Amino acid sequence: MIEQVRIEASHEVLRYAVLQSGETWRIFGARRAMGHFQTRELAMLAGSRLAREAHDSGHQVEFLVQEDCGELVREDFARWAALPRSAMDLRSEPA
Repeated sequence: MIEQVRIEASHEVLRYAVLQSGETWRIFGARRAMGHFQTRELAMLAGSRLAREAHDSGHQVEFLVQEDCGELVREDFARWAALPRSAMDLRSEPA
């Protein structure tokens, strides 16, 4: 029982954050920035899918999104990842 607690406590949480970067939105996670999205919603959709893949691979995941005021808030990545691809165009547009 003690060994199980030690293993769980050492399990790193993977964080994915959707942040505004100039005029576009980017996904930050795994120590790198990914994509250039024209809207927060497009970045959230793509970021939530990355978070879902990590979660499904057995990782603990935290999904954060920058609000208009600049504050980071937790979002339910499963709700966003469940949206059909046709719901939003996932193309990443260059800045």
